[in-house]
Amino acid sequence: MNEHTNQIELTGPLERAAGCSQVAIPCESSRTLGAVFAWLLNEYPATKNVLGDSRRYTATAGDLPPGLLVICDSVTLKARLETAVKAGDRLTLMPMISGG
Repeated sequence: MNEHTNQIELTGPLERAAGCSQVAIPCESSRTLGAVFAWLLNEYPATKNVLGDSRRYTATAGDLPPGLLVICDSVTLKARLETAVKAGDRLTLMPMISGG
């Protein structure tokens, strides 16, 4: 893995919407989860069906959409737009599926 990227693993409906299970996002030092999701929506517009409108991710602070689990190197992150991730982090994005 490149130390100037974040490796993002996509699961479930997010993986199906993007058409891939992993993406690498350029990251020189650090960024926020909001910026990660904004990038993902820009590069993979079909993820809007899972993540919602990209405008939601332009705020500097606030909650991520409900039902979205973010794991960084095996540790669950606080699901907030302002949560920092650093270059080299490996993130797993897991939309929670409900129903039965």
